[in-house]
Order: sequence, then structure tokens, then C-alpha cells
Amino acid sequence: MESADKYETVEGIFGRFIAFPSDIITEQIKEYGAHTRNELAMLRNFIQSDDVILDIGAHIGTFAVPLIHFTGNSGKVYAFEANPETYQLLTENIAINKMQEQIIPHHGIVSSDSGSFEKSHTYDQNSGKYYFVPVEEKNENDIAVYHIDQWVNREEISSVNFIKIDVEGAEFSVLKSCRSLLEQNKPILYIEVVKSALERFGHSIEDIESLLSSLGYHFFKNMGARNSKHDRFQLARFKHLKDAGNFYDLLAIPQGHANYPDQYHSGLAFWFIRFKNISGARYRKWRYS
Repeated sequence: MESADKYETVEGIFGRFIAFPSDIITEQIKEYGAHTRNELAMLRNFIQSDDVILDIGAHIGTFAVPLIHFTGNSGKVYAFEANPETYQLLTENIAINKMQEQIIPHHGIVSSDSGSFEKSHTYDQNSGKYYFVPVEEKNENDIAVYHIDQWVNREEISSVNFIKIDVEGAEFSVLKSCRSLLEQNKPILYIEVVKSALERFGHSIEDIESLLSSLGYHFFKNMGARNSKHDRFQLARFKHLKDAGNFYDLLAIPQGHANYPDQYHSGLAFWFIRFKNISGARYRKWRYS
């Protein structure tokens, strides 16, 4: 670890994190207790004990650590992080939260492409805004590139239940790298969707919709607050991803999945609000639209 004054330690709802000072993610943990607290509250309802989870674009562990809590500390998260400095903090945060047995870090890029990649960064006070683009010349500092279908076979992982993807525009490439896994396991997916970020990789929101629709996925997102001091959220279903906007977090659930939201089985169009707080109590409210 580099000089301690380069980082700061923050206490959140789900644990302690070594983080980047003055960073938007750090400030969210300070103010709200978690990074995207309301999104995490929503995801809690779709995670089961013993789930095997892939966190692709794990950053410093602000999703991996809560997701393990949601499994009752009995699941496993394989966390993939490409940026060397952020990966270092990820491993530190796994250790200080005593989750070495549950969270397995991997330093590398997840992509359907092979070869060399180069790091780019778009905003100084958001440490999650970097991304990696393919380059023709071999980089002497190359890091590993993971093709998920190949990695799953090599590691002999029999089943994956949930995949979170946040890679600043390269999400479609990640999905292509795990197409066989999606076909066979039908895991629930949680994907950051940003139109402008996808476009810099030559992809579109329609590309994601086409791929996932062909595999039987339905599309949802939280219509409520993304960050707040409470855990409420509003789950809405969208027929087409373009109707959800140009920047949002997509929850994709296969039709017929055991955790498919009950109220949407009927095909009626209405909002579903479900809240599960940190203590584990459940609240449900229905509102027709």
C-alpha cells in the first residue's frame, strides 16, 4: 500500500472501505452510508444465500462487500477489476472486511476481444470513470484479459446466479464474453447503461436489448432515488431499453426466473415498490399506473 495520506478510510453500512479522498464514490459512502444505496436495497431482494456472483468492474468493492452480506455471508463473489491502483484497494477492502473466503479478486479486463488495452480516464473526481480501449500495439504493461465463458470452463464453475457489470461503455463486449453462460445459467444481470459511453466502443443500447431479448430477459430499473439516506426504491418494467433513458442501471431478469417480480407475471402495467431495510424487515406497496 502506498502512503496512507493518499487514501482515506470511510465507514459505511456494510463495512469499512479504504477509498480515494474527495472522490464521488467516497463522498456517497460518507453521506448515505453506501455507494448507490437505493440500488443496493433493490438488489438485496434478488440475491439468495449461497449465490455465486460475478462483479465485473468491481472498483474498490462497494458492491462486492454488500452483495456478500445479502447472501448471508454464505455466497461467493468473483470480483474483476482492471485498474491496478483500484485493484490494490479492492484487495485491501476485502481483507479489512474479513471476506477473503467469500470474495475472490481478479486483476484484469473482461472482454470478448483479446490483445492489448490502454487506459483512459474522463473525470478526475470520479475514480470509477476510467475505461480500457483496445490498441493495436502490444503494451509492455499488459494485464490479463478474461473471456468469461472460457474462464468459467477453466475454473470449473458450475453455476453463476447474478452478474453485475459496470465497465464504462464496454458492457456489450462483456455480455458477448459470457453469452454461453447467459444461455445456460440465465443469471440475473445488473448493468450500467450509458448511451454515450457505449457509443465510444461502437455499441448502442439497442445492441444490449437485442442480445438480452433473444435470451428471454425482461428489463427493469429503479425509478426512485439512486442515492439517499433511506432504502426505498420503485421497480418498473420497460418493454424497450430506449424507453428507460440514456443513463441508468438496468436490472435484467429472465422470464420464469424464481425471483421474477410476482406482480409482473400477470402482464399488468403498474409500479412495484418493495423495501427491505438493513435489519431485514420487508415492506411491500402496490401502485397502479
